[in-house]
Amino acid sequence: MTPEPEKTVSKTPETDRKTTEASQSTAEASQATQTEQPVDPTLTPGDEDTLPGGSVQTGQPETMESREALDWRGWLLVGVVFLSFVVIPLIVLYIPEAHWFIGALGFSQRQAYIVFPMLPAILLGLTAVWAAVRSQSPSS
Repeated sequence: MTPEPEKTVSKTPETDRKTTEASQSTAEASQATQTEQPVDPTLTPGDEDTLPGGSVQTGQPETMESREALDWRGWLLVGVVFLSFVVIPLIVLYIPEAHWFIGALGFSQRQAYIVFPMLPAILLGLTAVWAAVRSQSPSS
């Protein structure tokens, strides 16, 4: 295996000058965009203090207030998601140790492994259909 000879790039004063000019023009352009601020024609000097709540820079309110609190429908959705992603998976995880619970429900262990994972799918599906129909109804 023979070592490869190093490749050298010869720089001429002309290419060096072009590189320097290009980097200087880029630096000047970025500095110019940082110092320029958009001017809002509707604002006059001193209006910043009298704007009703909100940021002068963005024009958006500093805090967002929700229009409505979470009502019973929202809490129902939260409950279904919690049941589907926390409670049912824990039940499936402990099926082998909870044979007394499974037997009390009338299931064998094999049936429990089929039924319990199906419950979140059915619950989430019914909730999604209910929410879709509810969002299309004219009275909210």
